[in-house]
Amino acid sequence: MRSYLESKTLIGAAVGLVVGILFGWFVIGWGLWPVTWTSAYPIDLRQEYKEVYISLVADAYAIDADAPLARTRLAGFTVAELSGLLGKVKAGYQAQKKEALAQRIQRLGDGLGIALT
Repeated sequence: MRSYLESKTLIGAAVGLVVGILFGWFVIGWGLWPVTWTSAYPIDLRQEYKEVYISLVADAYAIDADAPLARTRLAGFTVAELSGLLGKVKAGYQAQKKEALAQRIQRLGDGLGIALT
C-alpha cells in the first residue's frame, strides 16, 4: 500500500500540473503573448468581409479590366463559392438601388466567365 506521504505527493503533482496548464493557457497565451493574425487570405475572412473583398476586386476590375489579375486576387475561392458571393453582393446592391455597383459585380462575373447565382 501506498503511504500517506506518497498519495499526498501524487495529489500535489496533479494539482500542480492543472495549475500550470491553466497558468500557461490564460496568463501566457492570452496575456503575455497573445496570438495576432496578420496577412490572412481572402478565403479565410468572415462572410461579410468576403463580400467587401469581392466588391473591391470588382471596383479594381472596373478600372483596369484585367481578368488575369482579378483571377489572381480571387485565387482560393472555388467557382461555386465565387458564383454565390457575386450573386449575393449583386442582389444586395440591387436591393439598395445601387445599380452602378451591381453592374460592376456583373461585369466581374462576366469577365471571369462565372455565372452569378
